[in-house]
Parts: sequence; structure tokens; C-alpha cells
Amino acid sequence: MKTKTLIFAALIISFSANSQDWVEFCPSETIAPTYNQLSSTDTIVEFEVLIPGMYATEVDSFQRVNIPEYVKFDSTGCPEIPVVSFLVAVPECGYVNNIS
Repeated sequence: MKTKTLIFAALIISFSANSQDWVEFCPSETIAPTYNQLSSTDTIVEFEVLIPGMYATEVDSFQRVNIPEYVKFDSTGCPEIPVVSFLVAVPECGYVNNIS
């Protein structure tokens, strides 16, 4: 009886651990976000951040999303969304514009 209970518990745990679905944004060989520097001069730094997808888990009436290896913005009262950040050096020009 103990063996059957342990097997049943292991099955339930394995099903709950595999309940995440991968939502693909663009085809990629990796699931981790990447940062590509396109150009850099004394006055401009141009880069792109590619996020190939995310994991989504159904929770009651909403979906919880997760990007592997990144934290979530989890301030009280705010949506729990993944945060992808990279450090970028801004040239000494006094201002930043055209962020898109």
C-alpha cells in the first residue's frame, strides 16, 4: 500500500512540474534572451534584445508567465511580469533619445 501511495504522489508531482507550456515568439536554438550590439560610436549605441519565448502556466483565470533565468517584477499591487535586463554604457552626450 505504501508503494502505491508513493508512486501516485510521484506521478502527481511530475504532472504538476510539467504543466508549463512554451510560448514561442521567434524560432531560436536557445530559450534564453540574448543581447546583440548592432553599432557603437562616440554618440550612439544601437542594440537589440531578442526574447525567443516564455513559459506560461494556467492558474485559475489567468496565466503566469516565466522567462528562464530571469526574475519577475513582483511589487505588491503590480503585475508579476518577467524582467529582462542588460547593462548598456550610454555615451557622454547629456541625454538619451529615440528608445524604441
